[in-house]
Amino acid sequence: LTMNTIGHRHQKKIHFVGKDILRFHAIYWPAMLASAGLPWPHTIVAHGWWTKDGQKISKSLGNAIDPLLLLDAYGLDATRYFLLAEVPFGADGDYSRETMLASTNGFLANAVGNLAQRVCTMLTKPPCQSQAPPFPTNVNDIIKHACDQ
Repeated sequence: LTMNTIGHRHQKKIHFVGKDILRFHAIYWPAMLASAGLPWPHTIVAHGWWTKDGQKISKSLGNAIDPLLLLDAYGLDATRYFLLAEVPFGADGDYSRETMLASTNGFLANAVGNLAQRVCTMLTKPPCQSQAPPFPTNVNDIIKHACDQ
């Protein structure tokens, strides 16, 4: 038993499990916990499978995705966006380099970049021009401006 199990019985326990082992975690595991006098999970959430290029990810196929390489290649924000936007929770999700790039370029670069460009352009034109503070262009001015705030 861990300290978390003994000392924090009042905390809500949520089990995240793969959909292929839901029966074990929803039927057998709570029965074992009950027989040991331990608290049951409050919620059991089954997540879908991740596939790569349409194939289930497995050690035997050698098609695992290294998350650190994914972060190095695309960055944290693009990776988070892809994982949250492209796969509905509980459904299976497919990763491929093409879908990752399409997701990143399609929304983050095009839509968010377009919004940022439009806002910046709007701030430089009347009537906003007189209301917006001048934007510093020198690095030292930017640091000074940030420190003054």
